[in-house]
Amino acid sequence: MNSRMMNSRMTGGGTAGRRLVLLLALAISLWGASPAYAQSGDIPLSTINVTGESDGTAKEGYVVKEVKELGPWSEKALLDTPYTVNIVTEDYIENIQARSPGELLDRIPGVNRNGGGSEHNFQHTANIRGFATAGSSSARFNGVPTGNNNVATFLEDVESLEIIHGLSGFMYGSGNVGGSFNYNLKRPTYDYMNKLRFGTYGNELFYGHADLGGPIAGGLLAYRINILAEKGEGPVKPQNLTRQLLSVALDWNPTEDLQFQFNASHGEIELQGREGGFYVEDNNLQAFVNTDIDRVVGYENAANMVSLNGRLPGPPDPSQLKAPLDFYNNYDTNNLGLGVKYKINDRLKFRAAAAYNDFDRDMVWGNFFFTVDPDVYKYDVRGSKMFYRTHGAYAYLDGEFETAGIEHKLTVGANGYSLDVFTQAYTYAPGGPSQLYYYGSRFSNPALAWNNNIDALGIMNNIGPRGHKNSDSLNYNLLISDDVKFNDQWELMVGLNNSTIRNRSYNAATGVKSSEYNKSAVTPTVALMFKPIPKLTGYVSYIESLEAGAMVSATSDWLNAGEVLPPLKSRQYEVGVKAEVGGMFLTAALYQIERALQFGDRSSMMYVQDGEQRHRGLELIARGKLTEDLTLMGGVNFLDAEVLRTSDPLMVGKEPTFVPKFAGKIYAEYDLPFVDGLTLTGGLNYFGKVYTNTYNNLQVPAYATADLGLRLATKAFDQDVIYRLNVYNLTNKKYWFGGGNSHLHTGQPRSVALSAEIQF
Repeated sequence: MNSRMMNSRMTGGGTAGRRLVLLLALAISLWGASPAYAQSGDIPLSTINVTGESDGTAKEGYVVKEVKELGPWSEKALLDTPYTVNIVTEDYIENIQARSPGELLDRIPGVNRNGGGSEHNFQHTANIRGFATAGSSSARFNGVPTGNNNVATFLEDVESLEIIHGLSGFMYGSGNVGGSFNYNLKRPTYDYMNKLRFGTYGNELFYGHADLGGPIAGGLLAYRINILAEKGEGPVKPQNLTRQLLSVALDWNPTEDLQFQFNASHGEIELQGREGGFYVEDNNLQAFVNTDIDRVVGYENAANMVSLNGRLPGPPDPSQLKAPLDFYNNYDTNNLGLGVKYKINDRLKFRAAAAYNDFDRDMVWGNFFFTVDPDVYKYDVRGSKMFYRTHGAYAYLDGEFETAGIEHKLTVGANGYSLDVFTQAYTYAPGGPSQLYYYGSRFSNPALAWNNNIDALGIMNNIGPRGHKNSDSLNYNLLISDDVKFNDQWELMVGLNNSTIRNRSYNAATGVKSSEYNKSAVTPTVALMFKPIPKLTGYVSYIESLEAGAMVSATSDWLNAGEVLPPLKSRQYEVGVKAEVGGMFLTAALYQIERALQFGDRSSMMYVQDGEQRHRGLELIARGKLTEDLTLMGGVNFLDAEVLRTSDPLMVGKEPTFVPKFAGKIYAEYDLPFVDGLTLTGGLNYFGKVYTNTYNNLQVPAYATADLGLRLATKAFDQDVIYRLNVYNLTNKKYWFGGGNSHLHTGQPRSVALSAEIQF
């Protein structure tokens, strides 16, 4: 089945419906733009902060003073949070012209991208403090867990991204050990605002983006609409990408103390020519002996494979696709969210939100393998459709009171989500669904793969019937926290979360349950803060987290494929300091994380939980205005990670896979004095060497990349205009990268983003 014939989402009734919604959105924006509303009186509801803080702009050095949603803590000063919290704003996202999570993660201090192949795969996870963030619990939208893991996220619809470094078990219940992401979607504006942007991401990849917002009826209602269309061949040739987004956000403010929020979006991503990753999971890197370009049958046949004894070929040209054009990623996502904020009185507030996420992923891809000839590589072909349906919600009651002159902010509430996953697999031909054939290409001539038509080769002949549910997950949390302020210098935060995880997996063909666990645990947090002067805070904190165990991929070759492993309980100790110095915001943290070990055991051919790993590190992050004309943002992470114990003595004392001892990033902006509004931008990104296997006998070299750009803010036809030019990977550095997903990928090639934005 040719993938080009399958991309029919934009035809028929669906298109008519989207056109109707688009016309409605434009009508709302024109209504909000009318002079009658632009000239209306004061906008109400300042008491519940509908307009939000104005910080985080380029003018302020991208410094954010307040977190929006940190679990039970809302609108809390960043200086007074006893954890490392990294906040990225809309201004920064726009100025570096990032539109995929991978491009953004590459440039956030303390965070590293792993997995996902080329940028256009839009399937990225992150590595924080040496742990790969994965699973539905690592990402939230407007504070609500939705089952999305940075996959197919449209940054054009994001107002800010709040990242908690390390454990977040108390705040969100079962969560990833590495970190947690909260995407704050764009909210309505209470000043009339329109932005139109047109540009290119290199080669023949062009886009248009409209961001429209304003008040209606003097602020009784307010809206925000984002419309995106992108299409063309990008910097990885001959890969083709199509992205489309329509999102609408509305506020209704019936009284000064009550606000209802609504948001809905529909997005599509169609990538023709999905890049692949090179399989490196074995402790001794395996490669095919047979280097013929003809197909090879059966990776399972050991005679076809040989150890390369740790030899890793040099990275190929990243600007050339190495997979067939018939490989693809198609994403279709629909989101619906509701929220309410109610100020009951001066000391009591209620806030709640709920969200529904419908996410479909249709893929044909392959695992790539090296051969004994460094120019020849092999790939197999796989395919499936995945359907994710998530319901998420939270509700919190915040109360402020005093006891014996001590101030308390008590929060009680609940949060959680349910996630159902369905799978529809492609059938392989000939040989049945379990028989894999391996085809060859050359790094020096990747066109051999581009033109390898999978239908003509008979690799696939049909997609199987829609299967039963593949898995379902339920996570809910009941929590209570108390923020105790003794005086202007001392503050104590304590909390308990009763977290429950229930995960089940099923045989997708029969619907019979294959594994299940249901576990509850109380995860605490305690933190003590000391503020010797108003702009300096020192803290010590302890937090535990209950984490869902790994779900062994049903398409893997592990004997326990499809099994859901039991939950893990992890611990984090952190000592840190935060300070505002001039226009800079500085953070330093020492941490230790202890977590159970999960890995693939090739001796038993099982994916197992066995032993413990410990990560100790120092994290330094800074951002802000060093001078009036110079903005700096950067950070470094020094990490000592090791396996403490496991049943395999050869692993004890080794470094966990894909964990660098050092990583650092710096980004700078300088307002050039000779042209008003002209800013020079640039950055350096360094990622240290890592091991790809548990025995530490295969190492991926360190790499560093550089970015350079210009931004000009000026006037045209009496309107504000911004021109942006960004060059990524300026020197066209070739490198391998990976991270906890058993594959190596080629890095982003040198590429150019150019855009013009008009504001009116």
